[in-house]
Amino acid sequence: MSLKEAKKYIVDALLKSPDRTMRWDDIYNYLTNFYPKSTVSKAKADLIDEGVIKELKTVEGKKIILIREPVCYKDDDEDKFDEETFRMYYEYKIKEYFKSVLSKNPDCKVFDVREFLKHFPDSGNLNDKLINYPYEVRKILTEIFLEAYEELYGEKLDIEFIHISNPIGCSVPMSKLSSKYAGKLVEFRGMVIQATKIKPRVYKGRYICPLCGAVKHIELGFWDVPEKVGKDLSCPEDCRNNKGLFFDEHGSHYVDFQEIRLQEPIEETYDGKQHNIIIFYDFYGPEFAVYTGYVKVVGVPIIKRTKKGSVGDVYIHAFYIEKDDDIEKRIKSISDKDLEIIKKIANGKDAIKKLSEFAFREVDGYELIKLALLLQMVGGVETETLRSSINILLISDPGVGKSTLMRALKKRFPFVKYTNAVTTSGPGLTVSVVRENTEFGESWVLKLGTLAKADNGIACIDELSRNKSLFKYLLEVMEQQRISVSKAGIEADVLARCGILAACNPIHGDFDREKSVLEQINLPPELIDRFDLIFPIFDIIDEERDESIADFMVDSLIPKKEKYEINGIELTDEILLKYIIYAKQLTPIPSDEAKDIIKKYYVKKRKEGEKKGVKSMKPRQLGAIIRLSAAHAKLRLSETIEKEDVEIAIYIVEECLKAVAYDPETGSFDVDKILHGPKKERDKLATVYDIIKKLAEKSELVKYDDIVEEAKKIGLNEDDLELIIEKLKKYGDIDEPKPGRYRLL
Repeated sequence: MSLKEAKKYIVDALLKSPDRTMRWDDIYNYLTNFYPKSTVSKAKADLIDEGVIKELKTVEGKKIILIREPVCYKDDDEDKFDEETFRMYYEYKIKEYFKSVLSKNPDCKVFDVREFLKHFPDSGNLNDKLINYPYEVRKILTEIFLEAYEELYGEKLDIEFIHISNPIGCSVPMSKLSSKYAGKLVEFRGMVIQATKIKPRVYKGRYICPLCGAVKHIELGFWDVPEKVGKDLSCPEDCRNNKGLFFDEHGSHYVDFQEIRLQEPIEETYDGKQHNIIIFYDFYGPEFAVYTGYVKVVGVPIIKRTKKGSVGDVYIHAFYIEKDDDIEKRIKSISDKDLEIIKKIANGKDAIKKLSEFAFREVDGYELIKLALLLQMVGGVETETLRSSINILLISDPGVGKSTLMRALKKRFPFVKYTNAVTTSGPGLTVSVVRENTEFGESWVLKLGTLAKADNGIACIDELSRNKSLFKYLLEVMEQQRISVSKAGIEADVLARCGILAACNPIHGDFDREKSVLEQINLPPELIDRFDLIFPIFDIIDEERDESIADFMVDSLIPKKEKYEINGIELTDEILLKYIIYAKQLTPIPSDEAKDIIKKYYVKKRKEGEKKGVKSMKPRQLGAIIRLSAAHAKLRLSETIEKEDVEIAIYIVEECLKAVAYDPETGSFDVDKILHGPKKERDKLATVYDIIKKLAEKSELVKYDDIVEEAKKIGLNEDDLELIIEKLKKYGDIDEPKPGRYRLL
């Protein structure tokens, strides 16, 4: 036995001991059966000098030795990885960890560093070795994993590598990844903005000697061309062949591969710019594929020089990619001090009102809209029957501030995405699958649009009514909160669980309270019906209000820093963001009183409307009240939805309904007015529809003159009739396949 073998035996014996200690005499007596006493003593002395073991006080006259974590151990050559020494320290522990994991989940192919250290807290140096020698350590981990699997299940797995997750102390912002980290293990976060379909990659090529048939296996890099590699290989049997080896395509080992482009979250950059990086990802099985969302990447930066010159680019070879959609992790961690500040703000007088004023300080007035937008930021509580996202529609003339409100949101909240409907397309709004040039040639690529990028956040769509082609795409997302993709080998369900903040202008200038919303904006009724809140923004001539706006706009030219304080805390955008992020995580439940108030209010309004022949409240408004109540409770940092939350929610909903659904003739809310106008007009619509329906019994196509004749009998003049017919066409009740001929739909 060599000295190294003796040292390895001592370490293995101590690792297998329950408390990692043994009597030295027991080890000594065993080892001296195989080699000289001087070798045994030398092995012990070397291990003590290297800091691997230490001697404890004698017990009953016998020396006890203890294995130590090799924090003081240095490789003989700092630039060389010592596999034998690594295995000496960690092989037993790694195998025990894998057996524990595999016994619970036979499909697991991930080495979780943090979980391993929970099992073996004295093995922190393994993490350091992994960071400095990622490929060497992964190779050993894979070999031990395969041994553990075979010992447990009696069969071999045909894989070349396992994934590695949760290393410690190697987190680096994407924008700071550079040649400095080449060859080292790093961890970072990003958002997928583009991903290729799953493609096969030759991971290990099989090469055959054309003369003697000898076989050689070679691990290939990303840019290696298998056939070219074979030309430079020599025969493993040293035969007379000097022409290289033949690449056996079918006998080679393949893995699944994706090329993924990530974008750095804006809140994690050091320079305020959203950096990009390309990821090369090897994996086994489509369940590991990544197409969308925020992800955490564990990988190794690699450098490829351009064909001409010494300059290169940094890429990432991913060892593992996992979903990281928890919104709280997208910003710097909320410290105990941050949380103390957040709670102090929440306890301040008029805290929510002041927070909304601060969040939208670029715009004067609109207090109720600002409050509603702040509630939209945190959202409600998602259940099996209720979505959490709040959808808001702003209607106004250009120049009254709605675009400024949207820009303020995008500026302060990284989970808010913005687009202008005029300059975007349906795929640009949702997702697209296109052929593009990638690092390894042309490929089908999935690219995310605004709604997909806004998952778990807010999507702002300005000038929505000016692009009809977007309506069907937006409607799908508002209904399903996801986008299904099945094209060119890419199968993915892209999540788009976002609130929609849309803005558009009235067709005829100022918004008219007497007309339906549908008549005044170029949106389909089913889309309008998906909005929880509709805010018409009126440009009313009011001397006091006009003076306030003028002062506000002129004063914006004067350099100043207005302070916003709550409970002694000066607000900043960073504090506001952390406040909203923390509030988003809460899941308040309604108190008995809150439930009772909501139920009684809904039933009361329904009965009031029924007496007047209208519907003053529908389930859509009930859902809005519940979502807004939960959002207000979350802004209070409360775990319970209380009376005050419900009252605020009801107030907001009623203020919206006053503007778009109040019928002065009945003196009540009439939610059908939003889409179909006042009850008086709807009655006329129903009458004309009935006329056409009756005439259609004789002929499928009804003549205009026949409709006029029947309408005159009940007192409808021709001018009113023309307007009513146009509305019936717009609402989709009838169409006009031929001039002056109408058909029921």
